[in-house]
Amino acid sequence: MVSSFVRKQLAIDSFHNIYVVDSLNSRIQKFNPTGTFITSFGNDGLKFSPSITIDSSNNIYVTTSYYQVQKFNSSGSLVLTFGSYGSGDAQFTSGMYGIAVDSFGNIFVSDNGTNSIKKFSPTGGYITRYSSYGTGDGQNRGVMAIAIDSFDNIYFADNGNNRIQKLNSSGGYLSQFGSAGSGPGQFNFPRGIALDSFGNIYVVDAN
Repeated sequence: MVSSFVRKQLAIDSFHNIYVVDSLNSRIQKFNPTGTFITSFGNDGLKFSPSITIDSSNNIYVTTSYYQVQKFNSSGSLVLTFGSYGSGDAQFTSGMYGIAVDSFGNIFVSDNGTNSIKKFSPTGGYITRYSSYGTGDGQNRGVMAIAIDSFDNIYFADNGNNRIQKLNSSGGYLSQFGSAGSGPGQFNFPRGIALDSFGNIYVVDAN
């Protein structure tokens, strides 16, 4: 059984280097494709950091325990921080378990306190939010992971509804798959999602 607390704490850049969120040590460790340590970077905000992603320019984005998003360049220097605790559009209340970046550099972050996926500009400015609490198409009962394909479609793990949903780049509902259960294609609280270069979808089924 995969831990029910699994988050997206590993990411790979365009050179196949591996970045691991080492939460209790408040850092991100970088390894080459064969697993040799290269460097580490970070700060106290990364303690218990739940999620990491990397954009096409190899910038690294993480959500932090301080209800923020931090962006590091490929050298590990902090270049952007945004977000705070609260119920405002540009704030977060809990469960920043999913983060992804589209081809334009827009940043998508899950906020489980509002059951939404919030969209920010490349400079951290709030743009809009997608999804809401519920069981209908495009709604969710906990967004635990986000992934974006080459067409900027958005996929998210809808934890409480035991399904994966797909939205277009404007947040419009497109499709879904999965149901509660232990059979092939069924889920018991999906917690992670990733896409490969062929568009295949990989899901971490926590329980």
